[in-house]
Amino acid sequence: MRERILSLLIVTLISMTIWLFAEAESLGSRSIATRVFVAQAQGLLVEVEGGDAGVTVEIDLSGSKRQLMNAQNVLRDGIRLEPGIGGMPDSDGRHELRLLDLIQAYPDLAETGVAVESVRPLTIPVTIRALATLTPPIIAELGELEAEGEVRITPPTGEVRIPQAAADSLRETLRLIARPTPEQIARNSSTSGLITINNVPVVLPEAVRRDHGAELIAPKSVSLTFTVRNRNRVARLQVPVQILLTSVDQPEWEVSIVEADAVIGVEFTGPAEEIAQIESPQDNFVIAVLALSSEDLEKGITSKEIGFGCIRQNVFGTLPPSLQIKPDRTAVRFTAVRRKHDSP
Repeated sequence: MRERILSLLIVTLISMTIWLFAEAESLGSRSIATRVFVAQAQGLLVEVEGGDAGVTVEIDLSGSKRQLMNAQNVLRDGIRLEPGIGGMPDSDGRHELRLLDLIQAYPDLAETGVAVESVRPLTIPVTIRALATLTPPIIAELGELEAEGEVRITPPTGEVRIPQAAADSLRETLRLIARPTPEQIARNSSTSGLITINNVPVVLPEAVRRDHGAELIAPKSVSLTFTVRNRNRVARLQVPVQILLTSVDQPEWEVSIVEADAVIGVEFTGPAEEIAQIESPQDNFVIAVLALSSEDLEKGITSKEIGFGCIRQNVFGTLPPSLQIKPDRTAVRFTAVRRKHDSP
């Protein structure tokens, strides 16, 4: 009895194995949606509709259930076509890729043994352009900074990848531009002498990038070493001292500046255009300001440090921060007498 049961189990297992194998090998068909990606290749620029996101396709397959399952696993991550491999062209120009031929020849899918019956869409357009590498010189555009003599650029040349069709016409004329940022210009605008500005951005001319599809490979930034032209001027002005009291103190105190201190010689150093402005009294009338508080007057002090400003269109304002001010004296002497008011 025991042997009979054992024989029955063996027969059952063999039957199930045969059935499972037959089921796996039974023929069927399936439509699978996936994405087709076209890879970039060395020395080529490949442009395809959909870009890096790829193109959605639907593939009709036939084969055994096992083959179809293996094919589905292969297609889960998409199909990656490479120029010059598996029948895909690698020559310059626009091509209509016949997806049926390319997918039938796709090695990973062919290994599963399935038959590719049809593909939708039938074709996808691809443009292939051979690339060249140029090493153009880098030039500096300094903006508001002015250089005396040569500007040393490190490194002096860059690397640009560009379609071969445009490379020949641009090989001798293409220039990369090193252009300091507004912050870099501001930090060095009042400097003179030899300076080095690091991490200056390098850019490709916009027209070359836009019209020819060129790409800057390196460098992304450079160092510029040059002598900044001294744009500063020095001017010496005789500046009158004005008294500033609070509205409460004005009717209560009579303040007079000692005659010898009423006008002060001041040396101004700064950008030439700003020096020119303060030299024109019609535009900017420079004054020294003796500002006295109520506490100053009550204490009876007789000298105090002064500040400087200018009057523009009858409005008091500050002087540009780029101006260096060196007065003959930093404080002035004065007398302050409380006014006498008649008793009512």
